[in-house]
Amino acid sequence: MIRDELLSKSTEKKTKALETDKLDSCEGIQYKPLCPEDIASMTSSRGSLSRSFSVCDLVAKHKHDLHVRAYMDYYGGYSEHGRQTVFGLDATGKHNIKVSPIKTPVDIDPITHKKCDSFVFNNTVNTSKSDFMVIGGPGWLQKKYLPQSRKTYGWTMIESLEFNEDCTEWLKNVDCLLCPTDTDVRRAKNAGVENYVKMHLGYDEKLYHENIKPIDIHGLDGRYVFGVLGSWNKRKDVRSIIRAYCEAFTSVDNVTLLMVSKYGTRPFGELKEDKERWTIKYEFDKIIEEVGKDNLPHIALIDIPVHETMLPHIMKRFDCLVGFSMGESTWLPGLQAMNMKIPVIQLASRCSGFMEYLNKDNSFLCENVNYIEADEELYVGTSDYYKDQVFAQGDWKELAGTMLDVTYMNGCPEMDKTLDNAKESVRNWTWDISAKCLSSFLVV
Repeated sequence: MIRDELLSKSTEKKTKALETDKLDSCEGIQYKPLCPEDIASMTSSRGSLSRSFSVCDLVAKHKHDLHVRAYMDYYGGYSEHGRQTVFGLDATGKHNIKVSPIKTPVDIDPITHKKCDSFVFNNTVNTSKSDFMVIGGPGWLQKKYLPQSRKTYGWTMIESLEFNEDCTEWLKNVDCLLCPTDTDVRRAKNAGVENYVKMHLGYDEKLYHENIKPIDIHGLDGRYVFGVLGSWNKRKDVRSIIRAYCEAFTSVDNVTLLMVSKYGTRPFGELKEDKERWTIKYEFDKIIEEVGKDNLPHIALIDIPVHETMLPHIMKRFDCLVGFSMGESTWLPGLQAMNMKIPVIQLASRCSGFMEYLNKDNSFLCENVNYIEADEELYVGTSDYYKDQVFAQGDWKELAGTMLDVTYMNGCPEMDKTLDNAKESVRNWTWDISAKCLSSFLVV
């Protein structure tokens, strides 16, 4: 009898406690048990869309909405800039990003492709009420390409001495112009741009570092390798690099010119005669006529798409990166090579933004420069923006002498000091730093 009374009082206390707890924590919430039909509806694709939500949908409400137009699944400097900028901004955790890709898709690695798609198919951004940013050539700043947005940014550049008239008009269509280098700032000022901000681009220090392992390719072990990386168009002045190399070396020298183009072989454009449509093979044929086939130094080509994860291993096989650009902005391969402690040769000029980090103490500069107006071969084969614009032109014989000098210095203490200076000069030009600076600027 006593036991039954105690059990009854204990049960009454527990019931009151449970009721109190329920009211304290769940007041106003009605509990409804789910029947099998409810569960089936929730696990179906249609039910999931109508009756569930994603955690990212909630988190996105507290982030800065950003609509980006950029190259994503594509090869080249702009595409790498576009991808890394979007990935870097996302990594800060401050941005909800929607991407409208300029070109899609090509054979980049599946993981990167899937990551790009996650931004392309992000529908949580109201693009008309977000900020909009173009990462691409100045042609994408035309009004017809700019959607409704809160504020518009253009992160762009040009390779000639100044912006041409069309580009100058397009620059006025954005609220703020982002300029990667001091040279780009000068171009913007001369074009009459009032709202601009200097904003560095950068390299991926996780991929391009001095401890990366070189790949054994084309049987080049034991040879001194001059590497050329980029598109084979006249602005890069690959023609002068080939001529300089063949002037400096012969078939008996233990050297190689390794030419890597992720785009594959492309002509410069048609000249007056079809037979002079420029290709790498056409240039080699002309060189052979001059120096003779038996006296031609060793040359190797990679003219197929290369995955970005493989590219650092190919670059590490370079004993020297050779550039001779008529005009550039940041020049991403130069930053990558310098962080990998690979010697760099380049043409010093007022047309190129890389002069902000290249100097005589950290690289090998060719300083004999003329400034010329773009001919038809350059602007027809490369970009209509270049018509009537001024570019730098170097002396290929000076380049030949510089290539010889670099081989003589290989392994010397002077070279080691130059490479140490190079690595130090580019330590702040990383994607991580670039993304954080850009994020702070956009969120304010």
